[in-house]
Amino acid sequence: VSTQSTWGNKRTDRYGGSPENCHRFLREVLEAVSKEFASQRIGVRLSPNGQFNGMGAPDFREVYSYVIKELDRCDLAYLHAMDGLAFGFHDQGPPMTIEEIRSYFRNPLICNAGYTKESAGAVLSAGHADLVGLGRPFISNPDLVERLRNDWPLNADRPERWHTWAKEKSEGYTDFPTYQPEAIAQES
Repeated sequence: VSTQSTWGNKRTDRYGGSPENCHRFLREVLEAVSKEFASQRIGVRLSPNGQFNGMGAPDFREVYSYVIKELDRCDLAYLHAMDGLAFGFHDQGPPMTIEEIRSYFRNPLICNAGYTKESAGAVLSAGHADLVGLGRPFISNPDLVERLRNDWPLNADRPERWHTWAKEKSEGYTDFPTYQPEAIAQES
C-alpha cells in the first residue's frame, strides 16, 4: 500500500497523517538514491486515481498535489502519472487529470491508462504530457506502432488471453496477429 495514501497509511509516527509525513518515506528514498545517481536519472511513478487493493482516500488530491509539487523540486528525469481510469477509480473525489498534474510538475511527464491514439495526441498537443504510455494495446497488437502510424484497425482487446502464458496452452501473450490486409478483408 502506498505511503502516499492516508487510506492505507495508518501510521501515527512521522511517516503518517499529514501530506508532508505521507511524502516523507518517498523523499527519504529519493535522497538516498540521489547519493548514488544524479536526480536527472531517477523517475517516480504515482497512481493518484488508483483503486488497486482499496487505494484512495478522501484527501487524495491534497496529498498527491503536495507530493507532486515536492517532486517538482527534485529535478527528476520524469514523473510517470497513472492518471487514466482504465484500471478503475477510487471515487474519492473528481479524478486528478494530467492537466492538473502538469500544473504542479515541470520536468518530463508521462501519463497512461486507457489512452487511445486520439486522446494521446490531444494530451501531447496541449502540452499536458511529454509521453503517453499505451501498454494494453501493445498486448493484442504486436505491431501497434505501425498500426497507429498507418491508421490500420487494432486487434480486439481480449483480456482473457493476456495471462494464458501461465497455462498449458500455447495461445496468449505472444500469438496475437500482426496486421494482414488480406485477413481483414476476408473477415469482413
